Amino acid sequence: MTIDIDDMLGTAPAKKRRKARSSRGPLHDLLTRALPDFLHSRDGVCDLDRLADALEMTRQGVYKWMKPGRANRVPATKVDEIVKLSKNQKKGGRSFVPATREDFWQFLS
Repeated sequence: MTIDIDDMLGTAPAKKRRKARSSRGPLHDLLTRALPDFLHSRDGVCDLDRLADALEMTRQGVYKWMKPGRANRVPATKVDEIVKLSKNQKKGGRSFVPATREDFWQFLS
């Protein structure tokens, strides 16, 4: 076991703060609206890492749908899974409307 004297004395430099997450574009905005159970509590945008886990995909697989400078694209099979997840959301309140396949038409690949 390694003991760090700075940690013990409380003199270790403060850890870098995590950069606040922001929207990665129109597809991320749609996912944020459609999946309130997947929102970051601090940042209020869809947590793409949690979405990747729910879709049984790699994180890179989800992030590549929203690469900067490229059109946002999602495979049709994944759209169906996202719509199913959206219908099963517990948060969102009375005004929440689950996403439909039609909401994703512009993002289908």
